[in-house]
Parts: sequence; C-alpha cells; structure tokens
Amino acid sequence: MAGGIVKLPAFFVALTAVASYLMELATGSEALKMLDIGFVFFILPVIVEWIMIGITAICCNLADFIRS
Repeated sequence: MAGGIVKLPAFFVALTAVASYLMELATGSEALKMLDIGFVFFILPVIVEWIMIGITAICCNLADFIRS
C-alpha cells in the first residue's frame, strides 16, 4: 500500500516530464532530470522492501540458531 502512495507522484512527475518535453516547454536535459526524480521515487519503495525482507530473514535465522 505504501508503495502505491509513493509511486503515484512518481508517475505524475514522469508524465509531466514527457509532456513538457513533447510540448517543448522543457529541454531534453530538464526532462531527463525530472525523469530521474520520478525514477528515484518509483524505485525507493522497492529498495526499502528488499532491506526489510533481508532484516526479517536475518532475524528469523538468528532466532532459529538460538533455539537449536
């Protein structure tokens, strides 16, 4: 759910970048900068999810090791 909350603004940033470039309101470098920001906001929840899964796996393995 939280990923969707972050991905929606990322979509609008990317959409704005493409529309600005197509309507010649922004140069190519400006549009790429906006796309970079959108990509960072889009990929951020994925990276945080990977980190949380890794921490959970370490905790579970540690608990299993202590029990044995």
